[in-house]
Amino acid sequence: MTRFSDNASAGGRSIAAHAISGVVFTGDLSSVVSSRQLPLPAPADVEIPYGLSNLPQSAARLFVGRYDAMRELTDALRGEPGSTVAIHSVRGLDGVGKSELALQYALRSQDRYRVTWWISARSAESVELGLATLAQHLTLGSVSGRATSEAAGWAVAWLRSHGGWLLILDDVQHPEDIGLLQGLLSSSGDLLITSRRGDLGVADRTLELDVLRPVDSRDLLRHSADQSGSDDVDELAAALGHLPLALNQAAAYLAGTGVSVAAYLRQLRSLPLRVEAGPAAFTPALSITLDTVRSQEPFALEVLGLLACLAPENLPRLVVYGYGDDLDRVDRALDVLAFFSLLTIDAEFVRVHPAVHAVIRDLVREGAMFPASWNEWVTQAVRLLRRIVPFGDPREELASWQRWKQLIPHVVAVTDSWPPNAGITSDLSVLLRRAALFAATQGWYRQATALARKSLKTIATDAEVADDVADLASYLRSLGRHDELAELLRKTPSVSVDPPVQDRTDVLASSVPIGEPDHVFGRSDVAAELSDRADTLQELGHNDEVLSLRQRALAITEEILGFDHPDVAKRLSALGATLRELGRASDALPLLQRALVITEMAFGPDHPQVAARLNDLASALTDLGRVAEALPLQQRALVIAEEAFTDDHPAIADALANIAAILTDLGRPAEAIPLQSRAVAILEGALGPTHPDLAAALNNLATVLRATGRIDEALPLQQRALALTAGALGPDHPQVASRLSNLASSLRALGRIDEAISLQERALAITERTLGADHPDMAVRLGNLAIMLLDAGQVEKSLAYQQRALDITERALGPDHPGVATRLGGLSAALAAQGRHAEALRPLRRALGIIESSLGPDHPEVAVALTDLAGTLNALGRDVEATPLQQRALEIAEAQLGPNHPYVATLSENLATTLIHCGRLDEGLRLRQRVLAITEATLGPNHLEVALALHRLGMTLSALGRLEEGMAADARANGILERGEARHAGGSGARGDG
Repeated sequence: MTRFSDNASAGGRSIAAHAISGVVFTGDLSSVVSSRQLPLPAPADVEIPYGLSNLPQSAARLFVGRYDAMRELTDALRGEPGSTVAIHSVRGLDGVGKSELALQYALRSQDRYRVTWWISARSAESVELGLATLAQHLTLGSVSGRATSEAAGWAVAWLRSHGGWLLILDDVQHPEDIGLLQGLLSSSGDLLITSRRGDLGVADRTLELDVLRPVDSRDLLRHSADQSGSDDVDELAAALGHLPLALNQAAAYLAGTGVSVAAYLRQLRSLPLRVEAGPAAFTPALSITLDTVRSQEPFALEVLGLLACLAPENLPRLVVYGYGDDLDRVDRALDVLAFFSLLTIDAEFVRVHPAVHAVIRDLVREGAMFPASWNEWVTQAVRLLRRIVPFGDPREELASWQRWKQLIPHVVAVTDSWPPNAGITSDLSVLLRRAALFAATQGWYRQATALARKSLKTIATDAEVADDVADLASYLRSLGRHDELAELLRKTPSVSVDPPVQDRTDVLASSVPIGEPDHVFGRSDVAAELSDRADTLQELGHNDEVLSLRQRALAITEEILGFDHPDVAKRLSALGATLRELGRASDALPLLQRALVITEMAFGPDHPQVAARLNDLASALTDLGRVAEALPLQQRALVIAEEAFTDDHPAIADALANIAAILTDLGRPAEAIPLQSRAVAILEGALGPTHPDLAAALNNLATVLRATGRIDEALPLQQRALALTAGALGPDHPQVASRLSNLASSLRALGRIDEAISLQERALAITERTLGADHPDMAVRLGNLAIMLLDAGQVEKSLAYQQRALDITERALGPDHPGVATRLGGLSAALAAQGRHAEALRPLRRALGIIESSLGPDHPEVAVALTDLAGTLNALGRDVEATPLQQRALEIAEAQLGPNHPYVATLSENLATTLIHCGRLDEGLRLRQRVLAITEATLGPNHLEVALALHRLGMTLSALGRLEEGMAADARANGILERGEARHAGGSGARGDG
């Protein structure tokens, strides 16, 4: 049976089918998308006139000493379009003028480009933000309220489909931070990269910058400071190490104050700071400027101290305006700082050169020259940011995203600056919590995790601590960091009325253990925390503990809110999902039916929450083999989603994927392909080309393509899904293991068994590292690898892996779980491969008993178990015993899946073979004729499976003496093969399970 991504709700914080009102989440805490978004135009269709630019500042008035570098840069970028040039500094120096050279070129060449776009590239997040801002301008604001990754992906698609642009990536720290732009390296626009590193490995050409030559240093000082007659200029240039940033700082000071070079040198020599050549010379030069600023405008030095705690790039002026009540005074301070080249300003933003920022930061930390301590400056910066960050929940207030995108680098900077020994404020607590939520909405789980961890070390109420733990657990789950998740669970703060403490991470107690009273900070909060804790335990594979927590959360919610409250429906849904996970779908079904009724009563029949409950119910019915009953529920969910959301909303994609999965289970994969293709297109447009949710959709499309035998088309989709997942979540994430396993299955079907085994072994290693040796997913990986080892003839190893998989499943899920039946089937296949057919009968009979008792006697999986048992009896020559088992399997499949399902064809062929062995050729002939009809209808008349069916039919006809008809069937089969129109239909043998 086909299984797509499981969207069933797993807890109070989870949803299914992306269906909630107004705002939607996918996964644990992924991108949020507004239900009222305007459709985005196709990137290739958006044309703009020349001249769009965001160059951050005016260039230096005097540009000396870089004529050769400018000529080389111009020649490199004005040749063939699509060039990539990197400017880096020798010896990793800051302040040599990398950014200035790039800016000078961009300003002089703007008329050549339709778009000239500057991005601060100090982190992957800042690159993504810069691209999202570009998309904002290109679409005239249509991307507002969309995830940053989606907007950035749209911008990359626009750049890829257009030429005539210049993209400047300033101050790249790590090659992986610009991975999103790898696809642009051969495009028809130009990339210009600045970095202290010379080993980025992405440029067609690299320019190296060193400090200025002495003659150029002298020219800069003489012209800027109008000191052409001074004999001390050469000495000053040498003292400043010929570093452009230090020279410009000194020149600005000399020009602004009228001080002579000789006097400036005396000031330098009088400083206690050591003056030496190179970048270290910048600190003394800056100290002289700061001393003058303090004497002329003391308030400006206060502003600079504040800026030292924040990120150097693109600070909204509104933040600075919050410092004091006199806006004119703030403006005067900024003007003074700009006059002395300590920062640059425009109408919206304040920017400090990173090297200047780093030195000022060190001076403030040391307490030198600034009127307050570092702790006071950081506290003030936190207070100002707390006042300006959007008030609402960023998961719901999509209009706040643009402001958040401007502020998040500064929030990260100031929280990184928070002194470990400083008292924690409520401002910091709120700032951390909201920033973590915003980062998660953008898919920045690593950043969200870091912020959430800091939030746990703040003064907070028990309710806030519980929320922080739940949020952190969500981020860790998204990152696949299950070892840290388990440790968090061990250290979960207890729900109590203890006075707040500064570091809640050291409170070692189980959260609301079973048997404890349900008072404390509100029983409804206890229910929510129980549900959150259950989510974490379920992710770790501790399903036995999860069930009692979910049952208790439901009981508390019913008692507090009543039996018909919508929150009760959420608890019922979560409990139903856990029961399904435990193989108890029949127990889950009435709970999910009740959840649907409650939701319909509360919200009406057409609310997105109803779609979520319909999906839950359909999933349980599918588990029970009642696939035909599940289809109209999923179709109704799609209608609700289409009414509630725009056509390009991810909720539509999920509903389409759910229907496609059921159609595939019903043997109608050809109908599923256009639905799943549309789902992929929606998600790629909504979430961007690099979002991990797109990888799941690509894998689902590959699944339905494989069901129609189109493995050659499925393979590149699975390869792309693997690359996306590894790129977004890291190479060791559990989802990477899943993608590897899926890809390996396709390679196996293509006969590339050695490649398949290698990928499965890698998937197994990742799963064991991240989830542990006893997690249920380990059994899945072991079982899949064992099947492939069997194909490769490694029978002993396969048997050992199947036995280990069985042991893990029994320990994790209990001896009567349907998953145990799957493992028993794998074990019997390994035994049969050794010729131990008699020994294989016992696990097969046990598997049949488990399936019948847990899923009912008419479930399609019972047909599978009967078929496996009958096959072993066939191998033992006991065809008479096998015949009634195969007849019953066929009857079950026809009743549950319909008479034209491909699995019905498979079972019909099995029975036909047995009957023919028993001498019942006429009955076998009728079955093989039916097999041919079903296969042609499902896969088309020229498929390999059709050729095989024709060949078998021909043999039967010939055995019955109908030689002419037999030869005609064989001739048609050979024609299909000879014309090369068939496609490989996939492997056979023991079944894998994902």
